[in-house]
Amino acid sequence: MYANLFESLRKKGISINAAASVMKMPESTFRKKVNDRCFSVEEAFLIKDNLFPEADMRYLFDIVPTQVNGNECEGGKEVKR
Repeated sequence: MYANLFESLRKKGISINAAASVMKMPESTFRKKVNDRCFSVEEAFLIKDNLFPEADMRYLFDIVPTQVNGNECEGGKEVKR
């Protein structure tokens, strides 16, 4: 999970739905990408540039080690290991 990104959205009062709208993706997709750590590099830059221009990219996308159902993310696609 991108815990810092999630917390930054909360602190700025940006809903998941609003962030998903900026990214032009369904809320469920955005939420899954936050939880599964599956944003592409291009998507990460769009989030940073459009929602958090003042934030450090490394901070926003610092990975908090979690494993959900044994799934990981590789190249923007979820893979089972």
